[in-house]
Amino acid sequence: MKRSWVELLTAVIAAMGVSTLAVASLAGVLSHQVLAVVLVFGVIWAVFSRAFLLWRRSVAYGFLRAPLAKASRPHLFQAVGRGWFWTVVTVTAVVIFPRIGLHGFVAAIAVLGVVRVAAELLPPRQVGRGVTAVMAAAGLMLAFELGRTLLPGPAAEVVLEPPFTGEWIVLQGGSTALVSHHVAAYNQLYALDLLRLENGSVILDEDPPTNASWFSWERPLLAPVDGTVVVAQDGTEDTQGLNLVADKEAAAGNHVVIQTSSGHFVLLAHLRNGSLKVARGDSVSVGQEVALCGNSGNTTSPHLHLQVQSHADLWDPENRSVPFTFAGQTRALMRNDHVRGRLK
Repeated sequence: MKRSWVELLTAVIAAMGVSTLAVASLAGVLSHQVLAVVLVFGVIWAVFSRAFLLWRRSVAYGFLRAPLAKASRPHLFQAVGRGWFWTVVTVTAVVIFPRIGLHGFVAAIAVLGVVRVAAELLPPRQVGRGVTAVMAAAGLMLAFELGRTLLPGPAAEVVLEPPFTGEWIVLQGGSTALVSHHVAAYNQLYALDLLRLENGSVILDEDPPTNASWFSWERPLLAPVDGTVVVAQDGTEDTQGLNLVADKEAAAGNHVVIQTSSGHFVLLAHLRNGSLKVARGDSVSVGQEVALCGNSGNTTSPHLHLQVQSHADLWDPENRSVPFTFAGQTRALMRNDHVRGRLK
């Protein structure tokens, strides 16, 4: 009976952990960082638990000697079920990791994953069926999310010209929380966060980094469409690094909204304070400079938040984002897609 209660308790704890991952997905924060943290704690737990098992001499050595034997089947199913979960966590974190020059982090995640999966080959004598079932189900859930993430984006309703020169990369963008925190917002589903790339990186190796360390900082931003400026908001100071605002109305920071002839509205946000070169009511043409890339509003670093929407006001309750792409493409983009800027 005691073992049954222990198994039930551990299964409940495992289910709570999986539920946390599901909630994180719904909240738009199930990111590569979250998965990496899960993996780190998983490895720490594996090291201490296996050391304890070895000390107590509670390792199922029979499984190691004959993993395919009939007597080893419960341990084999446990190793496969739990190993499946840790494999999916590792693969997902590696696949969705931003390709912005952080190769060491990607390699570290892969190594941690291999260690965590290998730990399942050293099982305890007591089999935890409940925990295994929960982890196997969680692996299926995460694999499903990864599959959805990797599907081609929806067909674009609007085609823009790139609003910059040079090469840029999509850091936040896609159909699931794994690759875009925008999906949790009712008005930003198809929004993109774009950063300037140089030699495969988005930032200079400086300590401490400043806004000027980012290649996106103060890059000229161009009108991606012909149209009329209906919003030109300036005056918000740029911050250094991470900035979280309490007022959602201030989240876009300095921004410009251009209305197109088709009735859509194009938003360029987080602009450099004092850099706007257009005013409300101005007519703009494709390629015309409208501002500089900045770090104002709700940001983690200097970047361009770009989206096409149904209303001029980002926070209009009826406002919805519209799937868009750039000239030469047909579908909405996602994380790690590259965008070649205009030649100017």
